[in-house]
Amino acid sequence: MLIAKIFINEKQIDEIHIQNVGLTRKDLPESNIYEYKIRKPKLSENITLTHRRTDNYAILLQKALHYVQFT
Repeated sequence: MLIAKIFINEKQIDEIHIQNVGLTRKDLPESNIYEYKIRKPKLSENITLTHRRTDNYAILLQKALHYVQFT
């Protein structure tokens, strides 16, 4: 699980939890593309993100922040 803690100065104001829920294509594990769910904050929509694990974590976090901002 990727956990991002958001601070303003020394005060934590939020957290984002992104959980790996498995391969997108179990028949092609070499694709290395996984599905992730945003577990915190609770969103009105059930969002599934896809991400290549060999890519930087920041790319996954940016995808999650998009949904946290606009939902």
